[in-house]
Amino acid sequence: MNKIKVIIKEISIYLIITVVVAIIVKYIVAIDVVFDKKMEPSLYKNDVVVINKLIYKSFEVKKYEVVVIKNKDSRYLIKRVIGMPLEKIKTRNFRNQEENVCVIDEFIPLSKYLVMGDNKENDGAILINKEDIVGRVILKIWPLF
Repeated sequence: MNKIKVIIKEISIYLIITVVVAIIVKYIVAIDVVFDKKMEPSLYKNDVVVINKLIYKSFEVKKYEVVVIKNKDSRYLIKRVIGMPLEKIKTRNFRNQEENVCVIDEFIPLSKYLVMGDNKENDGAILINKEDIVGRVILKIWPLF
């Protein structure tokens, strides 16, 4: 009988740990692999990063932060914020993620952000909604250097 109690206790501990980890992964952090070269030299293809998914529930997006957005294919895209809402923009060569058309406004619309990869040769700027931002890259965990 004592063996059964010990086994039940151990199983319940593992179940609690599993539920806690599942909640953390679903709502607080995520781990993702950079799948392209658009963030070089900051992040390289196949780098593994930790994403804080909770940060923008409490704090505002800041200019030059590395953010994670979800594209239409449900993949994470890693970009840098280069333009804030109501900020005057200097370029007209970017596309709106929703409509895929050239935007001609002089100011970034309210609740929109202009994001772009650090590798400007291989990436164009896109205009996104705040709701499209999943979180912020907080740590590169692989490779270490």
